[in-house]
Amino acid sequence: MHAVSPATPARSRSGGRLPRPVAIALLGLAGIAIAVVPVALLLARWDWLSSTRLIGRVYLLDLGDITVYFRESAWVVGPGRLFVTIRSEYPLLANLAFGAVRLASQPLVPVFGALKAYEVTWIVLAYWVLLTSISYSLRVTGRRVALLWLTPAVLYFSLLRFDLLPTMATLLALVEARDGRPHRSAAWLGIAIAFKGYALYALPAFLVWVVMRYGWRRAFGAAVLATAPMAVSLGIVYQLGGLTAMLMPFQIQATRPPNGQSTWDVIQIVTRLRVSEWLTAHAYVPTLLSLAGALAAAALRPRTFGQLVRAATLGIAGFVTFSVFYSPQYVLWFVPMAALDDGIWMFASVVLLGWVTTVYYPVLFGQSKTAGWKLGAYQASVVVTTLVRTLVPAAALPARWREARAARPERPSALPDLSA
Repeated sequence: MHAVSPATPARSRSGGRLPRPVAIALLGLAGIAIAVVPVALLLARWDWLSSTRLIGRVYLLDLGDITVYFRESAWVVGPGRLFVTIRSEYPLLANLAFGAVRLASQPLVPVFGALKAYEVTWIVLAYWVLLTSISYSLRVTGRRVALLWLTPAVLYFSLLRFDLLPTMATLLALVEARDGRPHRSAAWLGIAIAFKGYALYALPAFLVWVVMRYGWRRAFGAAVLATAPMAVSLGIVYQLGGLTAMLMPFQIQATRPPNGQSTWDVIQIVTRLRVSEWLTAHAYVPTLLSLAGALAAAALRPRTFGQLVRAATLGIAGFVTFSVFYSPQYVLWFVPMAALDDGIWMFASVVLLGWVTTVYYPVLFGQSKTAGWKLGAYQASVVVTTLVRTLVPAAALPARWREARAARPERPSALPDLSA
């Protein structure tokens, strides 16, 4: 037996950990660095990022949509009237968000000019909202969710599109549903719908889930809460601008032709059939199929939270699949369901989609206007993205309907909350 050397220091009772105040201070400094340093780097390299093109025609910093938000927020600082003299393809709640950023950008106008001030303000605020979203997701789901948020497409479009806002509202709705608060869940789902109508396709399945879990009375209240934000928005626009103003966003969206990125376009690429001409003559078909997808998801009668997550995925995927217009930021719409699904397949599918999406947009986007191998490369990237996107609802089909933890009792927090 060897004697312990007197020079050997005794181990501290704290196990060598930093004192709590020091640890808190270091974490605070790290948080400030994460929030500030990327913003500083962005501003330092702004001109290069906004003027350097990728292989296609898209700049590294794709400010096209933000420019639209800037134009449609002119009513905040000028004499124009939204939905009357200023056209907008987005609902009122989205335009209120655009207007809030316009107000926040005003102090920077003397430094950058109106447009650049708006662009800088938008991206900085979007970055901070993204950090908040990641932090919240890690807290309510688990560490693996970081793999979703840190995929290139999710990061890219969280900063450059407003879809992060309805995505977070949908995530909050699902978390409230998981924790047994159906009315709070319905309210958040209503906010998501008011931001962007895609969330409406998850509503039928959600209401069926409420009926199965809590009964018709709760379901009626949930239906009112989920539709109220959009109904109030439409009422406000009608009072201020009339029927034409109220219908403007819907008419613009309804008249969009195939844009070369939808499932219909992929069918045309692969089969060489004149699908676009057929859709022109049968314009109602995509809408009917999208509605049928939402109703089919509800017809599966989800009873557990896991089944609600998958039914909502199927409802939203039906719209994404059958719409004549597809945009790459739609990958964000699947993040809430993938984050909260207990299985691995849907999660892995959305993570993969978050990687392959960036190949066709922004890297190769624009090659559709070319010919030869460049056109072929772009079309191949669209086909691959569509195939990967199809894996997402496939992971939620009835064949995989059983709960990943069916043998375990549900957590107490999922019991009905009488105060909801």
